[in-house]
Amino acid sequence: MWRVPMGSASRLAIRSLQARRRRTSLLVLAVALSSLLIAAVATAMTSIQGSLVQRIATTIGQSDVVVKPRGTGQSISEAWIDEAKTWPGVEIVAGRSEAPLSLRANVDLYRPLGDDPDTYEFVRTQTKVNAMGNGFEVEAVERIRPLPIVEGRLPETSNEIAIDTLLADRLAGREGDSGAMGGAIAMQNILVSKNEKLDAPKAAKSEADLHNEKVEIKVGDSIEQVSGLIRQRTKVLTVVGIVEPPPLGGRPQAYMTREALADLAGEPGRVTAVEILLAEGVDADQFVAERKAALSEDAASRAIIQTTAKITSNLNKNMRSSRIGMILASAISFLSASFIIMTGLTVDVAERQRELAVLRCIGGHRNQLAKSQILCGLIIGGVGAVLGTPIGIAMCALLMYILRDQLRSGIVITWWPVLLAGTGAILAGLIGALWPAWKASSVSPLRALSPRATAVRTKSIALVGVVGLAGVLIQIATVALPTDGDVAFYAYILFGLPAMFIGYFLLGVPFVVIGSRLLGPVLTRLLGLPPKMLERTIAQTPYRFGFTAGAMMGGLAIMISIWTQGGSVMRDWLGNLKFPDAFVSGLALSPEAQQTLDDLPFVTGTCAITLHPVKTDSFGIEGMTTYTSTFVGFEPEIFFDLAELQFIEGDEETAKRRLLEGGAIMVAREFQTAKGLGVGDTFVCTENETEHEFEIVAVVTSPGLEIVSKFFNIGEEYAQQALHAVFGTRQDMIDRFGKESISLIQIEIDQDFDDAEAVQIIREKMFPYGILDAGSGRSIKQQLKYVLGGAIGASTIVGVCAMIVACFGVANLIAAGIEARRFELGVLRSVGAQKSLLLRMVIGEALVIAFAACVLGSVLGFQGAWAGRRMNALIIGLEMKAHFPVLGTGLGWVLVTIITIGAALPAGYFIMKTSPRALLQTKG
Repeated sequence: MWRVPMGSASRLAIRSLQARRRRTSLLVLAVALSSLLIAAVATAMTSIQGSLVQRIATTIGQSDVVVKPRGTGQSISEAWIDEAKTWPGVEIVAGRSEAPLSLRANVDLYRPLGDDPDTYEFVRTQTKVNAMGNGFEVEAVERIRPLPIVEGRLPETSNEIAIDTLLADRLAGREGDSGAMGGAIAMQNILVSKNEKLDAPKAAKSEADLHNEKVEIKVGDSIEQVSGLIRQRTKVLTVVGIVEPPPLGGRPQAYMTREALADLAGEPGRVTAVEILLAEGVDADQFVAERKAALSEDAASRAIIQTTAKITSNLNKNMRSSRIGMILASAISFLSASFIIMTGLTVDVAERQRELAVLRCIGGHRNQLAKSQILCGLIIGGVGAVLGTPIGIAMCALLMYILRDQLRSGIVITWWPVLLAGTGAILAGLIGALWPAWKASSVSPLRALSPRATAVRTKSIALVGVVGLAGVLIQIATVALPTDGDVAFYAYILFGLPAMFIGYFLLGVPFVVIGSRLLGPVLTRLLGLPPKMLERTIAQTPYRFGFTAGAMMGGLAIMISIWTQGGSVMRDWLGNLKFPDAFVSGLALSPEAQQTLDDLPFVTGTCAITLHPVKTDSFGIEGMTTYTSTFVGFEPEIFFDLAELQFIEGDEETAKRRLLEGGAIMVAREFQTAKGLGVGDTFVCTENETEHEFEIVAVVTSPGLEIVSKFFNIGEEYAQQALHAVFGTRQDMIDRFGKESISLIQIEIDQDFDDAEAVQIIREKMFPYGILDAGSGRSIKQQLKYVLGGAIGASTIVGVCAMIVACFGVANLIAAGIEARRFELGVLRSVGAQKSLLLRMVIGEALVIAFAACVLGSVLGFQGAWAGRRMNALIIGLEMKAHFPVLGTGLGWVLVTIITIGAALPAGYFIMKTSPRALLQTKG
């Protein structure tokens, strides 16, 4: 087919691009910015996932197999260590312990003097911090659980401790967030007591801050572990090492030998887990199967054996599936770039129509002309990829450097972000060149040599509109008709989403025509343009203007979709969560701790809560994502008095009676939304490969206890990937899952007592009990709003970036339109038209493009948000109402208009400054 040598086509392509360097540069910049954006976001995603993997490695270690108690927060005998060493195929065995620590230190700080915030006095202060204690085997730590040491060494004796930099800062009296993700909300503020005045002059705030920043807990210093309330016991520990905190933040961490930590926790001879590193060549799954078969019934009831790969399988699967979303976002971004390239190259073909006809007349082949256009697209895409991809990765590297304290793994560069950005840019150029290639090769020489002005048929515009509308309807059908989440998801990403975006791009053509007819008379009067000039200009090239408007609408659609979804989440999910007044969280809280809380005068009630992850098939996409759910165990009599439950199905009296009888649960309404589960149905969950069945006795709105748990433990429970909750009794929790430890204490506070003051007192009283966190429901909700607001803000930035990408298409279109009408504009100037007329005409064209982009982008964004809500309901059971963001949409319209006009102004200013003689010399 391709008989003409490639060299002639390449020379033709290069000549064509060089002849219009400014416009070629605009097309290259559009592709480069798309590539930059995709490379930066994809690399950031990979880097965050790298930190997740590192966080999991820190939490789970590098072992192949782990032996652990059946219930979380429990322990097993250290005899398992000796037994595991006798198993064939084992190379290294190490015990591990976890326990909360209550640490305090004495530091000399400047503290505010009474009510005077500007005067500070020098005092010896006792700081108190709750931390997570980690016990390790000294001889196996390098192989099983290596720790990045900043200074010093790891502990070797029972009176030594290593602390992470976060804990060192807290003990030194410095407050702040617990890492990148916030972590323990109440523990951002340290406890301070026993302020002993020292003989030193008072200081101003600036001087005090300077001194306090220099205070540190360093290697060689002594700190104390505190336990017990009535008979308070302390143990002096020497800091021998400072280590890096875990990636992505979380609680402050401390490290001791396993035996020393077990003694401090009051559990000598017990371990939290036994970690096993297998010899090379030993299959972990087969090893676990053999060991399970050899376990006695008594041993199997107390401990479980599983591979570490199984622990992280859900997270790994969900991280891989997240790439699908990135690929779809990239496809949409580069689709926009393709339309920009297609518009630019089509304009080029139209301008060079006679030149191409002459080439055909002197022996040029159709294929030669087609190849030249395809090469133009490939060159534009290739150069854009070369420019944008490395800059995007560099920008991501800068961001990772700024967040280096939280994202400890730093930037992670893998093949797929580079391939995604580079290949996407090249494909965008290729796809964008296909229509111009066909256009260049299909027109006969005689027709091409005829006058250029040919009327665009109204039928063709209507046909494009019908095809675009069909794409929109296809998306609606793929989202509205399926009732199964898996079917809806695959139909949406394979057919609905591409059809919707292509449909709206095509609808840009009739919309700019409609917009020019609606706004034309108004803009003509406002801008002082000749009658019908604006309408005629757009009517002559509706496809160019329409596709440019389609490219511009993408950013606005992203913004409106995110704002709509975000508003729905804020109102219908977060707004409906009825968190109890306060919480205390820990690994295994004691009944004494609960009694201490009950004795506080402002506490009107407490309820012990046990949390445990269970596997269900209610949420996610089969074969792609897997989520667990949280089984919330409670004492029904107390829980129903404290929790603000709304019964969707069932009633409190019946539910309480059936729960006390056993074998019954209440489910959150998300289970009903996603899977249609209701009262009388059987709920099946799996825990440690054992199925458990419960009768559903009520469907309720969740009081948010699982959210509290995840929020407190953020940075430490990524492997579980839990979603939503079911509610049963603690007795069923003990009977079915073997877990009886208290994970959370729910607290109700007197309405007349201040929440913040109450939480401060609770933390003081609970400090010796080794709690990990304490906080109020109100502060949790505020922090969640802050996190959601940040996510919405980041998505808004992406939308603005998409607008900036599209603005290069606008600039290219305006420049091409001016180039094609230079002679006409020269005539206007020669007969007395003002210089500013040309600029006003350009602004009018930009306003029509902006109008079409605003209307289409708003409808597309709202339709996309509707599809997102539908997917959320079918896949994760989250049902939300639509809330159209009027203020945000107005802001988006303003941004689109400003960016569109801003993109058009340079070309308009340039033509305004060009003399009539120069314009008239360019005829033909």
